Amino acid sequence: MPIFAADIKSTDGVTYKSAEITRVELDGITVSYADGVAKIPFTNLSPALQKKYGYDPAKLEAYRHEQIALAEAQQKAAMEAQRRQELALQDEQKKEQELRPVTPASPSIQSFDQLQDESAARANAVNETDRKREMGGMWRIAIYFGAIILFVCHFYYLPYRIAKARGSRHLDAILMLNHFAFFGICWLIALIWAYIPTSARQYQD
Repeated sequence: MPIFAADIKSTDGVTYKSAEITRVELDGITVSYADGVAKIPFTNLSPALQKKYGYDPAKLEAYRHEQIALAEAQQKAAMEAQRRQELALQDEQKKEQELRPVTPASPSIQSFDQLQDESAARANAVNETDRKREMGGMWRIAIYFGAIILFVCHFYYLPYRIAKARGSRHLDAILMLNHFAFFGICWLIALIWAYIPTSARQYQD
């Protein structure tokens, strides 16, 4: 059953409205509040609430070490069981091979196996060559598009660079207009604006 219903504010600034504590654990409390259900670690609660709900760092650390040791023991047991199964399977296969009669392979079968191996090797070599050729083509395409993007970005902010070089008083406004122009009429306006003189010195120039 819920312990109480009240607002709880954690040390990290989160406020849980109308929180009802539904569970108390070694590392924190679980609350049901206005926005749902959450678990709040004791480290995020005030010392008063930590004391009220029995927070004990030593017990928590001992519990964590116990869980780690248990997990390691379970993992070791699983690995040992798997190793035993593999050894048993190997023993069974070895016994089956010892009991199976050995039939010499005919020359025709041996030659057919050799042909299969040679065909597989040639197919692997062709696939590797095709893969390298495909990777080289992808790199060339990436470099090509990268160069295009760099050129477009360099040319796109030309109005801003002109305004900055001319010392325009409207540099920020031109930058905003340039940023959202997308090479449309706004880009042309930004370019013209960058050339408009804003000081007596620029008029003389």
